[in-house]
Amino acid sequence: LEEPDKKRVWELRAIAGKSIAQMTHCRRCRADAVGLLCHDRSHELGPVLQACSRIEPPKSDVGPRVAVVSREDMLINQHLGEAREFSIWTKDIHGVHVLEKRKAPSSGCGPKRWEDLVAVLADCKGLLVEAAGDTPRRVLGENGIAVHECSGFIRDAVDGFFEGRDMSCFKARKKGVGGGCCGAGDGC
Repeated sequence: LEEPDKKRVWELRAIAGKSIAQMTHCRRCRADAVGLLCHDRSHELGPVLQACSRIEPPKSDVGPRVAVVSREDMLINQHLGEAREFSIWTKDIHGVHVLEKRKAPSSGCGPKRWEDLVAVLADCKGLLVEAAGDTPRRVLGENGIAVHECSGFIRDAVDGFFEGRDMSCFKARKKGVGGGCCGAGDGC
């Protein structure tokens, strides 16, 4: 508060103090006040409050995670090789939700890219993609990250993953036979 505002607060406290006892011994909007209105114990218990303020809250374990590749964060509709980022999902008492986004390793690095991806997704139990090649599947699988080819709504597939459903029910339908990935989102 600016100085004129502080003065006005004290004036209002004085007026209100005629009807209701005011806490005036607090220096920080009563955040560190201890005791009763008529018995200030801030000096006595201040060191305890300071020690408590330095205690780190316990880190909560958000549970298992699954990485998802998507073009627009609604559908699983992107090939692993095209991924620039991964959405990391979890499931807790509030349902499935995104925890964070993580950048993909640079493309064009050959097998090293997939080893780098293992480090990026090390805390994930699975990866949901529209399609993935044999090398990334093998490298990720050897490191405990199951690659599932899926299509459809992310929430449905993530929920199915955490419920332990057979992920083949989310398998992408192939649109034909032929060449490699064209990047058009039509299936590879």
